[in-house]
Amino acid sequence: MLSRDRDHFERAYPAAHAFITAANLRREAFALCRMSLRTPWQENRLAELLESAPACREPWFVALVEQDGV
Repeated sequence: MLSRDRDHFERAYPAAHAFITAANLRREAFALCRMSLRTPWQENRLAELLESAPACREPWFVALVEQDGV
């Protein structure tokens, strides 16, 4: 997506933009959870997402992560 299109999308559809952002953060966190070996940076990023990102603190997502064994 071109930056101009992205900027227009963010202004025109703030709720959709927030949804996509939250979904991307959860996808990143879940992908890191699934890794058997993580670098120190990845460990820090995972902790940051799980502790600080409201999208990753949704009860259904926390249950999914706990079920996966993280």
